[in-house]
Amino acid sequence: MTSNTQVVVYRSCMSGGPQWQFYSMPESIVGGADDLDDARQQYRDALAFSLDVPTNQLPEIRELVEYEADKGTGIWIRGELDSATLEGAVRVLTTYVSSQSADQVQWFFEQPAASGDAIIVPVEPIDTLGSVTSQMTPFDSVWVVSRGTHGDGSNMLLWLALEGHSAESNDDVEAKNLGDLGLTPDSTFADLFRGFGLYAGASEAGAGGGEPGNHPAEDDSAVADLLAALRESVRSHDSNLTEDHGYTRVAV
Repeated sequence: MTSNTQVVVYRSCMSGGPQWQFYSMPESIVGGADDLDDARQQYRDALAFSLDVPTNQLPEIRELVEYEADKGTGIWIRGELDSATLEGAVRVLTTYVSSQSADQVQWFFEQPAASGDAIIVPVEPIDTLGSVTSQMTPFDSVWVVSRGTHGDGSNMLLWLALEGHSAESNDDVEAKNLGDLGLTPDSTFADLFRGFGLYAGASEAGAGGGEPGNHPAEDDSAVADLLAALRESVRSHDSNLTEDHGYTRVAV
C-alpha cells in the first residue's frame, strides 16, 4: 500500500439516517447512501472532486466496513470490505460483547476513537501493524484482538489498544511506544505479542500462507483459532476483561 493510499470506512447504520455512512482518511470525506454500491460511488465521486482528478485517476483506495456489535452500544467491529472471514468474526464478537455486563462493556471506551466510539479490529498474527495503523488518524485509538495462550496452554484473548499520538485515553495503563519496542509498521502482530512474552495464534502463516492482511478462506487456521478463542470466552463468561484477557496499550 503506497503512502498516498486513501482509506474509506463504510458503516452499516441501523439507527437512522442513510444505512451506509462513510468517512475517510487522510482525505477527509463524509457521506452516506441507503445502498452500499451507491455509497461507494458517492465516495469515489467526492474524492475525485476533492483531489481535482478524474475518477479514473484516483489513487489506490482501501475499503473497510464496520458493523455495530450490539445496537446502541457504540462498539463497532471493522474489517476489509471483501474479507471472507469478517462475517464470522462479527457474529462471534457480537455474541461476545452482548454477553458482557454494562460495566465490562465500558472497558472498551477507555480507548475511544476520535468519534467517541470503540472500534474493534480482529487481526491475525501475520497481519502487519501498518495494516491497522493506516486506518487511524492521530486522534484515534482502536482495539485489536487476537488469540493467545495462557501459561497452561489454554486459549485467551489478547486485547491491544493502538493509540494515535493525539488520542484521548481514559485509563492509567502506561502506553508502550512502537519505536521503543524496536518495531515498525512492517512488523507483524506476532512480533508485537512476542515482545510482551505472549504467543499469538496457532499458525503465523495461516493454512495456506499468503500475504499479511489477505484472508482468502473462511477456514484459515489463524482466523479459526481466533474464533475458537472468542467462542471459549463467550462460554466461560469471563468476569474481568483486563485480568482474564490480557491488555496493553501501544502508542503509534
